Amino acid sequence: MKYRSGHGLSVQPGLSFALHSYRRAWTKEQNCHGVRPVDIDRQMTEAETLFNQTFARWLRVGAMITNFRNTFTAVATSTSTHLEKQAAELFRSLHEEPQWKGLLVDIKTEEPATAKSPSAYQKLGKVGAKVIFDSSYASLDAAVLVFYHSLLDGMALDCCRITALHAPQDWEQDLKNSQVSLLESKSKSYDELLRAKIEERLERLERESLLTKLDRLFARCNPSANWSPMAGYEFVRKDIELFDDQRHEIVHGEALGKTLTLFEVSEENLFYVQQTGMYLLGLVNHKYGLKVDPRFLQPQRPQPSPDATHRG
Repeated sequence: MKYRSGHGLSVQPGLSFALHSYRRAWTKEQNCHGVRPVDIDRQMTEAETLFNQTFARWLRVGAMITNFRNTFTAVATSTSTHLEKQAAELFRSLHEEPQWKGLLVDIKTEEPATAKSPSAYQKLGKVGAKVIFDSSYASLDAAVLVFYHSLLDGMALDCCRITALHAPQDWEQDLKNSQVSLLESKSKSYDELLRAKIEERLERLERESLLTKLDRLFARCNPSANWSPMAGYEFVRKDIELFDDQRHEIVHGEALGKTLTLFEVSEENLFYVQQTGMYLLGLVNHKYGLKVDPRFLQPQRPQPSPDATHRG
């Protein structure tokens, strides 16, 4: 299946698997041939470090969310069958066991419900299980969307912070009306004052919406119309607005447990969100030239404890 055909995408699912394969391939190449695509002796700047940490976190946590959803969908059929059996047994018990006598009333006769055939219980079980299953599936979709929204929101904020670390002067226009006390201006340099005001702005930005964070990032990076680091991907603000609105309806409205109507959690849409995170990092790379160090993609190996070293 190809995704986001309306935006011209011609890509396949499995982004997290592909990136995991890339990580394994790069590690193997490094181990076999000593390949070092970056200067390992050069100390990374704060901006470069945060850029790489943000990239690695996007891949790692994104894969966790996707696997969380895939685990549920993989057992969906057996779960549905199990729920049907449980519901059928519950209806049989309510109709036939003495302690529940008179609890159910026949809608047509308004008399206490009588025992039914096994096939009737199975039919009732299917109906009851479907209600439970659909609600659970909708709640799963809601959880996945909220998880991905939090991840993308953090990505947008971190990308803004990266630009501030790498080129603080690019934030001057945003802060042109900032006020500084006379004592501050006397005791601190302009660069120190600028960094302090940027930090204050980023603290406020953390509490603002995803769209506001994206606006500030776009103001820093200023991409040309229809620019994209990925073939076939197009950033569509309206889609992100719907994504943001759907999260608001889940958390603050009545969408939890119901079919999501503003932004459906589908393979297509989740892949678009995954690519959007890559797009934000691409903006920073395009504007400031920061690059990914593949060493950040390697799994961390536990270090031996001092006691273990001495015992050896």
